[in-house]
Amino acid sequence: MRYVGDSYDFVRAARENNVERLRDWLGYEDKNIFKQLSELEKRGYDRYDSWRVQAETIKFFAKEASDEDWARWGFDDRAARDSFLEKQFRNAINDKRYDTFEHFLDAGIDFNKSDGWSHIINAVLHSGIDDGRKAMLVERLIEGGVDKIKNPERLAETALQYGAMRAYTLLVDAIGAPPKNLQWALREAASRDKKQVVRYLVERHGADIDAAIEGAKKEGFRGNRALLEEVKEEMFAIRDLQAKVAALTEELDAIKNPKLNKPPYLPPKP
Repeated sequence: MRYVGDSYDFVRAARENNVERLRDWLGYEDKNIFKQLSELEKRGYDRYDSWRVQAETIKFFAKEASDEDWARWGFDDRAARDSFLEKQFRNAINDKRYDTFEHFLDAGIDFNKSDGWSHIINAVLHSGIDDGRKAMLVERLIEGGVDKIKNPERLAETALQYGAMRAYTLLVDAIGAPPKNLQWALREAASRDKKQVVRYLVERHGADIDAAIEGAKKEGFRGNRALLEEVKEEMFAIRDLQAKVAALTEELDAIKNPKLNKPPYLPPKP
């Protein structure tokens, strides 16, 4: 087999996103590539988890390179390969590299090893990507098996803290239970000025907003109390409006269809 370069050439090609050069290593036996990556990481020089791998390079690693290729390059353990891809996925999430997400999700990464699932979900929730994409990623990752992760409730709390409501709903549905401490969740949402989160907790999970207001009053958190009272007033105003609209609709229907208001026909008494 022709010489294609040493292990550092492989590392450099990956860092430079040189897909054509990486293809030269397909089927090429070199047991030192993973060792080279590990040595670079230990020395803190050009750490491989700080690369910014582009979409085509990730597609190459995820779809073109076979299990045999990874093994030849020194990634004998599938967990080592998944760890490499997982770190790159976190980089892509932090950099909002939307064009790479599908390649990572299709790479067959076992996110349930070494708490990788939790790490990725945390990266998603802490990132600046929009709520819709957060929900999409969370939904795809949940398919990996929520029963295999640690502290899923904490992930749901993180989603609340960052106002990622669609992701939060997916996590709660997967866990099968709302937050254990709804009063804490209300106060946390109020402290972060997340009015939509407060409304969600009250309407979806029955959180006691009056108790939260009283608690904020006792604790002296005026800002939290003011926000909670404002949300309560808005919610009651909306409910009153909905009730009035419903009553008006019923009244109009009665005017248009007078037969609907007539008492049921009763046969005359013998």
